[in-house]
Amino acid sequence: MKKDLSGIKIGRLEALYSTGKNKYGGYIWLCRCDCGNEHKVLGSDFNRGKIKSCGCLRKEIGNRNIKHGYNGTITYKSWQSMKDKGNTLDRIDNNRNYTPENCKWSTYEEQARNRITSKLSKSKVKIIKKFIKDNKNISEIANIFNVSRGTIYDIKKNRIWRNIE
Repeated sequence: MKKDLSGIKIGRLEALYSTGKNKYGGYIWLCRCDCGNEHKVLGSDFNRGKIKSCGCLRKEIGNRNIKHGYNGTITYKSWQSMKDKGNTLDRIDNNRNYTPENCKWSTYEEQARNRITSKLSKSKVKIIKKFIKDNKNISEIANIFNVSRGTIYDIKKNRIWRNIE
């Protein structure tokens, strides 16, 4: 049974009239957007608030990061630049919060080593690198040190722990 949505406004859209059904039996409604455009929507999507505009809202928002709204600010651009250079925001003291006095820029490798859960030490990595040099099987090495094969592979490819010989 078709619910009459005429005159109901959700978001920027106001339902005008039903234009018929789609191939699945859902009712299609012609709506007028606040921007003046007319847009056809599925009645059930309109009724649930899934469709809120003709598309103008998405164009207005564009690529803006709607999580925090700081996109385009000097602070955000600076942070993004550091991130693009392979850095990440890291805490100096892992037991404290992310506050300006407790943060520093680190590479992903440095941050991974600073984790409380890090299972490897410099001495263990030296042994792993020796095993790799001696062509020991990556799975065997991973089992010995209780780490993933991916971690051993990353060490082998010098993606992590590069500074250890």
